Amino acid sequence: MFLVSLASGCKAEDAIVAVSTNFLETAKKLVEQFDTSDGKVVLASGSTGQIFAQINQGAPYHAFLSADQLRVNELVERELAIDESQFTYAIGKICFFLAPKRTSEDKPKKRFDDLSIERIAIANPRIAPYGAAAIEALESVGWEKEGRKGSIATAQNVGQAFAMVSSGNADAGIVALSTILLRSVPKKDYYLIPSDLHEPIQQDAVLLTKGKSNSAAKRFLDYVSSEEGKAVIRSHGYNVD
Repeated sequence: MFLVSLASGCKAEDAIVAVSTNFLETAKKLVEQFDTSDGKVVLASGSTGQIFAQINQGAPYHAFLSADQLRVNELVERELAIDESQFTYAIGKICFFLAPKRTSEDKPKKRFDDLSIERIAIANPRIAPYGAAAIEALESVGWEKEGRKGSIATAQNVGQAFAMVSSGNADAGIVALSTILLRSVPKKDYYLIPSDLHEPIQQDAVLLTKGKSNSAAKRFLDYVSSEEGKAVIRSHGYNVD
């Protein structure tokens, strides 16, 4: 079963674009500004790992905005995506933020540096690149050496990790900066984790083999890589080459 029911709402000239959860709201803004006179774009979202698995199972997607580069490379190798269409559309950033129940005296940077948190929510590192980056950042500041690995709570994606913290089911979380900005988290409540504490989160886009003849999918990827598209992406908390 695919992430959303798509076939009934799409015409032949429309494009079905799979997008990682962390980028969904930004993708919605891009779609909003995209010229749909020759076909609209329908978005299907989920974790990068989920989407990757579904594409391998024959999902009817025409293009993919991944949260990493690895899975796009694999799709190209398996001839499920068009090699020459691949490009990095965004470079992600991660933040450490505290739950609302924390007192105003808490400082996110201090809490991150000294690891004085009981339970940290992150996206599942096996299927979500932002979760993998979170683990790398925690290891960089000695999380495992402190024997606190058992205090990590995993969610399916960054949105769920954010919800765990907001609801008080976790004391802090590590999620995408884009999620923090979208939820209007006060600056005093989060800390932008230095990029040198984790591998770059290079998010690649690609035209899938099923979208080879889909003009809307091609035009949408062109728009994503345009100066106008890049401006939208930057405004949502990503770096752009």
